[in-house]
Amino acid sequence: MTTKELKRKRRREVTEDAVLVISRIDYPSGDFRIGLLKRAEQRARLEPRLGYVILASPIRHYAVVARIKAAEEEAKEDHFTAYDQWKELREEIKRRNRRVPKGGHKEELPTREEYGLATLKEAKAEARQRVLDEIVTELAELIPEFYDARGKQAKIYIQTTPAPSFDGKFAPYIVDELSKLRSDIIEWGTTDARYDLKGMYKTDNPDDYEEHQIAVLLPTKALWFSQYTGSSVKKIILENEKQSSQLPPSLYIVADVGAYVDRPLGGNRRTPVLSTPVAHKISSVKGSENLVGSMIVRFRKVDGELKIFPEVFDDKDAIHGERSYVEIPEGANEYQEAILLELKRHPRTIGQLEDMLARRWRDMGRRPLKRTRIEQEIEAYNDAGFKPAIVFDDPHYDFDPEYMMRELSYPLPKKSAIKTVKTLGYSCKHAGATATQYDWYNEVLPQLILEHGVDVLLDAGDQVEGHKHNLVLKKETIGGMNDTDMEIVAGAMPANVMLQVFEARLAEELSSIPKVERRKLSQQRIQGIVDRCLMEYKHRPGNHCEWCLDHGHTPNAVTLFVLQSYLYWGCRKALSKAGLSLDNLMQIVGQHTEYGGFYELPTGLTNSNHHPGQGRMQNWTGRVEQTMWSSDAQVVDVGNFHDAVVTLMWDAERGLRLGRQHGTIKSGTKFESNQNKRVWTGVWISTINSVKGRITSVENFFVGPKRGEMRSYSNKGGIPGVVMRALRDTVPEYDALWDVLDDAWKAEEERYQRADA
Repeated sequence: MTTKELKRKRRREVTEDAVLVISRIDYPSGDFRIGLLKRAEQRARLEPRLGYVILASPIRHYAVVARIKAAEEEAKEDHFTAYDQWKELREEIKRRNRRVPKGGHKEELPTREEYGLATLKEAKAEARQRVLDEIVTELAELIPEFYDARGKQAKIYIQTTPAPSFDGKFAPYIVDELSKLRSDIIEWGTTDARYDLKGMYKTDNPDDYEEHQIAVLLPTKALWFSQYTGSSVKKIILENEKQSSQLPPSLYIVADVGAYVDRPLGGNRRTPVLSTPVAHKISSVKGSENLVGSMIVRFRKVDGELKIFPEVFDDKDAIHGERSYVEIPEGANEYQEAILLELKRHPRTIGQLEDMLARRWRDMGRRPLKRTRIEQEIEAYNDAGFKPAIVFDDPHYDFDPEYMMRELSYPLPKKSAIKTVKTLGYSCKHAGATATQYDWYNEVLPQLILEHGVDVLLDAGDQVEGHKHNLVLKKETIGGMNDTDMEIVAGAMPANVMLQVFEARLAEELSSIPKVERRKLSQQRIQGIVDRCLMEYKHRPGNHCEWCLDHGHTPNAVTLFVLQSYLYWGCRKALSKAGLSLDNLMQIVGQHTEYGGFYELPTGLTNSNHHPGQGRMQNWTGRVEQTMWSSDAQVVDVGNFHDAVVTLMWDAERGLRLGRQHGTIKSGTKFESNQNKRVWTGVWISTINSVKGRITSVENFFVGPKRGEMRSYSNKGGIPGVVMRALRDTVPEYDALWDVLDDAWKAEEERYQRADA
């Protein structure tokens, strides 16, 4: 065989793929909900391409044990009943044998084996095996088949943990037998399992067969309660990294924790980390379980680099209101319907049903039902075989729990009802600092905004570097720039980004309108075009911005003036070039550049912007969660820590809430490096879907300049030419700044030219 024939063949290379992750369905406990699995299956069908499904920890060990114990008790009773019958039979035969004449034929006494009587140990073992096989059969029927939008079936990889708090010791047998019944189900190890991203290779070399991998980690022991979602996740990750001898994967996913943490690449993280919600009703909290739902992680290869886009779907709203999904069966009479409507609100005692129905009937001018009649109607309803059955669990009447577990569905919201807002958030751009990535900010951010269709730009403070702590002497500021200069640059930077986006969107918007018709456009229609093309910018001061309070100056006053002036003149020029004008343009610009801390996003969701005066915590999510507890908003942005992480939180009043802790636009500071801190440089891009003012899903993506491509600017001066030109257009008379920056920029360019040469 030739060398060429011996060569392996690479799988067909792909640039996009997705994985659906479902964690802890907790079968066969009372918290199992088939409706959650059906929701995940419906989401899979909307996915253009789905590589496979990961089902982590499907078994609830203690529920299996309880079911086995019940079966063993029943087997024990049956065993002793059969034993007594065997003993009676033997005694009866002995009595008959005593009447047989001497020398006559006597009946033989049946042994235990001949009678078919197993030992108690064997009876219990048989009962245990029967229960396990029943669970296998039930799961084979309950777990849906998963198909993507192409109609292609996805394999289901099941991963378990021996921890009795989760799957326990019976799970391997159950999953192994399940895989024999279902060809689409594959048993895939325990606790720490690796999954290939098929066709997504680490290099473009055709002889390199190494594909990107994700590692799914499960807890190996019970979780301790923590008020912070990041505690369990960080513990599991660090334990695995310390004990594992494998090379790190391209992504860690921590399942079973019932909390969402997105710790991106950057800072001291060489491998990004995600954690997942659970897919069962949460009736008790062991660690920091708070979220119910599923997660789809989308992977894209862009210029040879793997990009990760996780989307988390909330199902806790469905669990919270699951009674509302119970449908009243056709054929139920008006009395039974009234009873069901009450049970859709709460379980009721007979007295509560009597009181509530009496009130309902009086409002209708009808005679109220007595308790005996209510009980008769419930009995008649159940005798008719309607679903869900009404059961009595002293002292309440309620829906049959088996129906809620195995039959109730929660339909996904209609596509037309979903509102979507896309935000790009960051903090700490520190205008005037030598370490700020001006080029990346001004040149790459507009591309990202256009590529991802971002609607809102969020700045969580520290817009300027400031001059406290001898930063000038430490050579951490661009030479010659005072506080006013820095505020001017801080206003011009986001304005320049917004204007580039405005010009691109305006050109696209007007491409379908002939030039002749543009002259006839009404002011109202032009205003609509400007509103659609001009992003919203929400911003606030940070502690660096507020240093100027010591000198009696208002933070960011000049920044806001420059920002709005820049946008006004830039938008006016772009409109004029297209043959358009808008009388109230300055007013529109003002409405799109909101300054403060609490805002309403275009979809009606509330957003709060924070810049706490605190230091970092060892817990990944501690600071952002503390801020979320102090905020009433649904989307909470937190700056100051130069440390990027996202978490989600759910409460009954506001539903799912998003907390984003931002990194920085700087490459780092001497202060942080002296404290052994590394920073996350970049921005969060989030797609937030909502229905009726409650978040239904969130996709987050962290992106920043590569560490090797970051540029440090000279403390003698020099900021990007694109910002310089913007500033000249906005504040042409501010000669003091140009005198400093013109020479400094020339010197900076010469230095880089010499370095290139």
